[in-house]
Amino acid sequence: MLVDDDGRSADVIAVYSTNAPSIANDIAEFLFKVKELKDQRKAKLEDDAEHSGVVLDGEDESGAKWREQEEFEGRKSYTPSSDSCEYQYLHGPLCNALHRKLDELVDGHSELRVGKHRVDLALVDRATDRARVIFEVKISASISPQLYTAYGQLACYRHCFGTADTKLILVLPASTASDFTTAEFFAEANIQVLFGEAGIFESSKGESLGEVLSTIL
Repeated sequence: MLVDDDGRSADVIAVYSTNAPSIANDIAEFLFKVKELKDQRKAKLEDDAEHSGVVLDGEDESGAKWREQEEFEGRKSYTPSSDSCEYQYLHGPLCNALHRKLDELVDGHSELRVGKHRVDLALVDRATDRARVIFEVKISASISPQLYTAYGQLACYRHCFGTADTKLILVLPASTASDFTTAEFFAEANIQVLFGEAGIFESSKGESLGEVLSTIL
């Protein structure tokens, strides 16, 4: 947008809104890196290759289903009454912050890699190409279709892309922790729940993501 900068016209790109619920994630996203056009180009090439069956240089065919590019973050507009806009606004940044945190944690563990397929994110065993941990990111902690869907998605994803021992983790925004009333239900289903904001992911008991994954890493 065009603004007046001390008598001069200047183009300004809005990075975040001060009244947006995802301000912490937005700032973390911006400080981490500015997404470049070549990243968008690479993501498009990988997506085209996945649908055409063409294997890109440096990617073996056996692992083609697990992609590594970041999540589309949607347009930076916020409409409180619109669930779809809120989903675009919060889901992408939270996924990308989780992706970067997982990249940090698996550094030095050559047997694992971070990937995504139809799942939001997964820790994938390079030897078997099966997910050892599957993450599903949602933005609502209330009893709603999002939580019902998360339960079904995680169960289905473990069957399709993991093993009987694959760990399942539901990730929600930290701001929803006080509204989350179904902890016992997910615990009985053996689904761990984490709350994240600005690159920090913890359970309701204060366990960090690294501690939750300590039996795998």
